[in-house]
Amino acid sequence: MNKQISGPRFYPDLVFLAGRFSVEKLITAAVADFFCIARLSPGRRKMTRILIVDDDAHDRRLISSRLMKSSADVEVHEADNHENAIRIAKSMKIDVVLLDLNLIESDGLVTLQRFTAECVNMPVVVLTGSTDEELGLKAIASGAQDFIRKSDIGNPWLYRCITNAITRFELQQALKTELTQDSLTGLPKRATFEGMLQAAFDRYDGTDETAFAVVYVDLDEFKLINDCFGHAIGDEVLIEFGRRAQGCCRATDLVARFGGDEFVVLLESIKSEGDINNFVNRFYEALSAPLSFDGEKVFLSASVGYVASCGRYEEYEAMLRDADTAMYEAKKSGKSKHLQFSQRMRDDSLMAIGLESRMRMALENGEFEVYYQPIVDLQSCETLQFEALVRWNHPERGIIMPLDFIPHVEQTGLIIQLGQTVLESVCRQIRAWDDAFPGNEIGVNVNVSNVQARVPEFAENVFRTLTESRLDSHRVTLEITESTIMEDPEETIKTLQKIREFGLKVGIDDFGTGHSSLSKLHRIGFDCLKIDRSFVKELLTESHAEVLVETIILLAKSLGLDVVAEGIESQEEADRLVEMGCNVGQGFFYGKPMPAADASRLVESNSTVAQSSTI
Repeated sequence: MNKQISGPRFYPDLVFLAGRFSVEKLITAAVADFFCIARLSPGRRKMTRILIVDDDAHDRRLISSRLMKSSADVEVHEADNHENAIRIAKSMKIDVVLLDLNLIESDGLVTLQRFTAECVNMPVVVLTGSTDEELGLKAIASGAQDFIRKSDIGNPWLYRCITNAITRFELQQALKTELTQDSLTGLPKRATFEGMLQAAFDRYDGTDETAFAVVYVDLDEFKLINDCFGHAIGDEVLIEFGRRAQGCCRATDLVARFGGDEFVVLLESIKSEGDINNFVNRFYEALSAPLSFDGEKVFLSASVGYVASCGRYEEYEAMLRDADTAMYEAKKSGKSKHLQFSQRMRDDSLMAIGLESRMRMALENGEFEVYYQPIVDLQSCETLQFEALVRWNHPERGIIMPLDFIPHVEQTGLIIQLGQTVLESVCRQIRAWDDAFPGNEIGVNVNVSNVQARVPEFAENVFRTLTESRLDSHRVTLEITESTIMEDPEETIKTLQKIREFGLKVGIDDFGTGHSSLSKLHRIGFDCLKIDRSFVKELLTESHAEVLVETIILLAKSLGLDVVAEGIESQEEADRLVEMGCNVGQGFFYGKPMPAADASRLVESNSTVAQSSTI
């Protein structure tokens, strides 16, 4: 008896997919395939429709007879040539095809290739009269599910081969669906979208009919929806978001989910940028209707970035990348914004990458320097303390101001390292002043970013740094902006309360600009409150600014807080502040931020005045 190969052989679809998807998924599918084959069910409960394609009538009758004897749940159809086979396969729901490779009209693998080209979603078992197994294996590599020799159709392996082929085909189709279709929204996944995008690139010939655009869409504040309503509701939101996006597309367009709350749209036959704007407008209009969960209404919004011109791209990956960049630029601009990609965005992104690398180097080389701005008694002009402000002393560009690098430092997380560097530098400087000028009690205010405030061990790190510097905790005041507190009030309040437990002072900066809750501020127990410079600037010209400043001063005094005015630029502003009850301030009128050497001269001057007053 000829040897029959049973069990998994070679799956061309899986080999293709292996280049694009995780090995873990492919192994999982292969194991499932093996166990399904191992079951070797003697019969399927549902009726199995089998199409025998063979130009030999005797062979067809023999195969049909054997199948009918193997199971009562089979329905056999016959075709003697390719055309009849295609007609029957397309007109009936055929479960599996037994295809003779050696039809008169074609020969060998050509027969299989012709059939699978027209009936792609149908498992095929090839029949061969050859004793050479290599031909059967080549047939499997060309798309067949299995093969069997005609000399073996009289044994039980025939029906088993058919049931195994059907099971394997179903598993492969399920695997393809899993890898190409998002299980939550039913939309295509990234791989499918990229394949369609590549096809669009291949078709593009410079005409409007073949022009296309890529639109990158990201749901705004999706994390907030998950946090408020739970992930189950979040999934429903994603499903509805995808459905509405799909509803705004034409039949030729494609929407895919790339993961998380990111969706991408391929718009084809784009005659002008107006076609893209029409889609975006339809999309925003579709999002305007709120969703309702447990009586709560949820309003959806999205950030959109798009690439309108495909002619200047040589590969689809670059077009997709630029649409993504435009979307992130739109998101930074606020909710419900849409932007077309521009080269400036790309240049800024590359600059940001280079800037991060350069900033890391600057930290290692000690290029960040601490400058000190005096905080003075508005009546005596005596320096009471300093505010520490960082500058980047770039070896080529010179002094770079904080506004030009602090946002990037915060975005990259380097602010934690930079903040620690500044604190250590301040502590060393205070220690140096104390050693040089006995009796010195001048302290320094150090700014804290929202990123630093969220670090769990932040308070402990600050206290340890002061302890190692042999400084009393009251010599350093940590300043945090009102808006930073309100970004995550509960966690920030816990951190600041722990800081106060260590004996450090805490000040609130830019007060009046963050729409804070007084009850939350009172829980922290601040030591001082700073009036934002924008109010001081308008103090002498705008009546509402005067009312606000006076209210802030009264509030600070009622809470027992010191109050400091920022941005003082004239004697008139200082005099008015003193009249209103504010006696401490800072600004260019009293001194710009200065290097440590210049600040040391002020400390020395203060020390000399203090010594002479005691004589």
